[in-house]
Amino acid sequence: MTTIAACHTGLIMAADSRVTFWDTETDTALHATQCFKIWKTRKYIVGVAGDDTEIRKLREWLNDPTMPRQWKKGAELSAIFLARNGLYYLEEGGGIEKCRLPFHAIGSGATCALASMNTMHRLGLDIDPELAVLVAIDHDNGSGPPVETVRWKPIVRKPRVPRLEQPQSEVTSDVSANDNE
Repeated sequence: MTTIAACHTGLIMAADSRVTFWDTETDTALHATQCFKIWKTRKYIVGVAGDDTEIRKLREWLNDPTMPRQWKKGAELSAIFLARNGLYYLEEGGGIEKCRLPFHAIGSGATCALASMNTMHRLGLDIDPELAVLVAIDHDNGSGPPVETVRWKPIVRKPRVPRLEQPQSEVTSDVSANDNE
């Protein structure tokens, strides 16, 4: 029960902060807040939803990619990886695939967040994952405030200033044709 949305063009990921627990004694859902669902590694901003045990396995693998993937295929685990070169997601089979659109969302509020970002995209607006998560919170009981955001700082490259060639000084000759006589 989560909403996580990301946009590659804006280099930003946003997530709600609600955690839902099922109380088996009362047969009701209990909600807690301030769960951190997104974090930054050297290569990715990562957003996760699902079973806590599987999330820990994914996190361990991200800390040491040389170890084999330990999360189960078909496990209750969804993830988004926002890199500077693209947006990726964890597919149901356990593999990581590149998103075909510049935005993606996961969790119980994903459909609402995707619809929000797609509307922004079609209207030619900047895609705002934070706004998409806020809209999902309005419509999804499994998502709740506050919204957390993590972004990559844009890389600003200084433009190369072309080196100007020094003007060659004009060579003047004091010798005139009459001096040869």
